[in-house]
Amino acid sequence: MKRKELSCKEFEKLMFDYIRGDLEPSVRESVEAHLSSCPSCRLKLEKEMRIERLLSDGFEQKAPLREIRNRVFDRIEAERRPFAFVKNAWKLAPAVALAFSIIAFFLMFGRSQDIEAEEIEIKTAIVAPADNDVVLPDEVEFVVVAPKDKRFSVSLIVDGEVVPLEQKAEGLMIYKPKEMEAGYHLVELIVRDSKTGLEVERESVFYVFGEEGV
Repeated sequence: MKRKELSCKEFEKLMFDYIRGDLEPSVRESVEAHLSSCPSCRLKLEKEMRIERLLSDGFEQKAPLREIRNRVFDRIEAERRPFAFVKNAWKLAPAVALAFSIIAFFLMFGRSQDIEAEEIEIKTAIVAPADNDVVLPDEVEFVVVAPKDKRFSVSLIVDGEVVPLEQKAEGLMIYKPKEMEAGYHLVELIVRDSKTGLEVERESVFYVFGEEGV
């Protein structure tokens, strides 16, 4: 019988069962065949396996790994509540991969200005780390999509401190921290239009997984 070829989405659905060894032999072969030809899914599997090992080492109770992962996201939501004063906070979809795996996901805003009622559109997003993301310390890299026009100023604020953004291409900026402590981190992106005075804010919360566990 011909082996079924898997798509990346199908692999994602089977990934945790593959890590636990719960797949049927024929399905496992299909997963391994997909991994042999898909570098992106191999990196994703490696990351998940590292996190699962940390989870296993960091928890004495024998709770299912998915349940433990859910606890992380529950705590992320709890951490978001103290920052409710941040206006126009939008929840972004998770990035397909961390670091340089960039998702073209834009949120669009417009607002009337003065008598002319000029409408201005600002496209900006925090691509990575994605909101509610869980990452390892050496995988933290901030990727921001912002307007290309020089009249716009862009500020990235991590845990209350402005960090330096490096221009990688028009409309694409990156910040790679030397180190990030384990725990929850708040990211705020502020884009200002010097011509109209319009200001747009984005925010996200992500979790850095450390040796101490959750």
